[in-house]
Amino acid sequence: MVMKPKTSRLPSAGIVLMALTLSCILGIQSARAETFVVEQITDVKASGAQKMFRFAPELLRLEVGDEIEFRNSIRGHTVHTIPALWPENAPPIAISYKPNATVRFPEPGVYGFKCQRHGVYGMAMLVIVGDPKKIDDLGERIDAAKLSDDAKQKLKSIISNAGLTP
Repeated sequence: MVMKPKTSRLPSAGIVLMALTLSCILGIQSARAETFVVEQITDVKASGAQKMFRFAPELLRLEVGDEIEFRNSIRGHTVHTIPALWPENAPPIAISYKPNATVRFPEPGVYGFKCQRHGVYGMAMLVIVGDPKKIDDLGERIDAAKLSDDAKQKLKSIISNAGLTP
């Protein structure tokens, strides 16, 4: 009778250590990034178009690397960049009529969004990522933006309520 040497069915210590290290690294990265939800709302019971069409919430504060999942309540909304309220090096966003879309924020700054269809009624929002350097001129940048008066008023109300005005 020939006896075979016993082999362990357990992985070697090196493999276990490597797997543990990798899972810790990935765990740390995923623990840092969060996903926030923004609803694109059409409230037919609202009094007036300015309240009927809106993003909820209208202001978010995120960390670099966080994401927003935009949820479109009726598929009649869009999410577009407001160039005057956008970091120079960040790629513009143009999401049209999708039920859901996720946007990642890779650098600090102020990000302004509007609905192309309903921005005229004030459907706009702000996202502040990290510690943006350019925030003291936010009111001036809103004034300079190519937006309806209702959208400008909405954005100014958002920054005023958040204490972001100088």
